[in-house]
Amino acid sequence: MVKKKTKSKAKKKQVVKSKVKKPSVRKKTIKRKDIKPKIKKLYRSKKDRIIAGVCGGLAEYLELDPTIVRLIWVLVSLGYGLGILLYLIAWLIVPEEK
Repeated sequence: MVKKKTKSKAKKKQVVKSKVKKPSVRKKTIKRKDIKPKIKKLYRSKKDRIIAGVCGGLAEYLELDPTIVRLIWVLVSLGYGLGILLYLIAWLIVPEEK
């Protein structure tokens, strides 16, 4: 005669609980048409201005310290010589902050 192994009552309850499926809850995503993404625009700064505010405005746009942007601009100007020309072009093209 072969003895069958029986599970204890606690184990049977665990098995029964694990077999019961919980109803799935779906989260509804709310789509709102009135929310528009904030568009960042590049302006020449009035408050972080040394010459024309180009570096200050670029720093505000990139969310960096204006001093870092100015140092990078000077290094590009000294290294390649394009910095001064690009600054003058940006001075003419980029609008001033309102």
